[in-house]
Amino acid sequence: MRHCDTLSLKLADAIDQRRREINQTQLRVSKAAGMTPSMVSRLMDGGTARTASYARLADAVDCDILITLRPRQKAPESPQRPM
Repeated sequence: MRHCDTLSLKLADAIDQRRREINQTQLRVSKAAGMTPSMVSRLMDGGTARTASYARLADAVDCDILITLRPRQKAPESPQRPM
């Protein structure tokens, strides 16, 4: 799976979880976001879209999207044996 696909799924899951927390239907969220219900459904099922689409959905569930970059943890190097 590509990294962008993983990010899309994480965003969709977070938005869908928030939608459920505030007891909103996908239909209501789609209307608030100015999107079609089929587009919202497609995104919640793991489809990809422009960042602006996810931002509109986040607005519709009264949230901000925060992205944090952090360096990856490197595996410790094994010690070199003397020759």
